[in-house]
Amino acid sequence: MIFLESAELTSVLCVCHFFLTGASGQDKVEQTPSSLSIREGGTMNCSYKTSNFYGLQWYRQVAGKGLEFLFLFSSKDQKESGRLLAELKTESTISFLHIKDAQVGDSATYFCALDAQ
Repeated sequence: MIFLESAELTSVLCVCHFFLTGASGQDKVEQTPSSLSIREGGTMNCSYKTSNFYGLQWYRQVAGKGLEFLFLFSSKDQKESGRLLAELKTESTISFLHIKDAQVGDSATYFCALDAQ
């Protein structure tokens, strides 16, 4: 079993604060589930609320290593890289990150960050 963890807004602010500069007090990012155990794949959700959307990024951080950039969205889109598939749905203000055929090496903390400058 592989354990994946997603960070809530407080963690995103600590690790990715440079992506949130200029964000107002009404800007918000929430990731669900806060932790995810998967056998063959799993999906993490990142919902956001902002009055000034400029982009959304997905990152991964393996324990003891730095952040690894995964995806950047500036509008509604779907992107794929290897076994990772991400989608941004601007009309419902949510983004999904899915790992196909999850492996032990996929164990990490996954972050979404909102660019609301």
